[in-house]
Amino acid sequence: MRIVAKFSIQDRVKYISHLDTMRAIQRAMTRANIPIEFSEGFHPHPKFSIAFALSVGMTSEGEYMDISLRESMEPYIFKTNMNRVLPKGISILEAKEISEDLPSLASMIDRAEYIIEMPYEKDDINSILEEFLNKKSIIVEKQGKRGVRYIDIRNMIFSIEVVERLSKSIKIKSILKCSDKKNLNPKLLIQAMTKFANINYDEALYSIHRVEMYIYRDNCWITPLEL
Repeated sequence: MRIVAKFSIQDRVKYISHLDTMRAIQRAMTRANIPIEFSEGFHPHPKFSIAFALSVGMTSEGEYMDISLRESMEPYIFKTNMNRVLPKGISILEAKEISEDLPSLASMIDRAEYIIEMPYEKDDINSILEEFLNKKSIIVEKQGKRGVRYIDIRNMIFSIEVVERLSKSIKIKSILKCSDKKNLNPKLLIQAMTKFANINYDEALYSIHRVEMYIYRDNCWITPLEL
């Protein structure tokens, strides 16, 4: 059978790498006696994947893992047994059996929702965001293995809105492209917004929380748990 599980990454583990997160989850599966299926061949590996890596320093309540099991297991038992042995800071929020015929999660997911908290005390943020989104192109520098390149991120930003005003900061909700073909890191969005608004950018003063991921299916947007 095949299980999709939604899990969270909390503050205490937000600085561990994606690879270390994978290892921690795999060790937990061993301790929880999860009957995970392995590939065939000379170097068998567990049939387990995380939909999209979360950047170091971010938290999330919208991460997804995809697991193939060699025998049946009730999703709530998977969730309960895993939560007993996972390291503090990683928690299974929900689990569900899905069809083995469905494509990989990474190939189906197209968008992700984030909450960004940033320092800002003025009252003009809504007009700034409106002007920002009215731009036909938003060029940012992206550091890659081959050096710096310039990319236009405008068509990867679907929405930005202020959801809460605090004494010295604001919280912004944004839905961004998140797929196996294009993926916009919200850190690039922050850099573009602060440059446009002439705000000093200090990464330590910003927090990014991934809330959810979305799949477009049957003419509507659903979460992987709604498959």
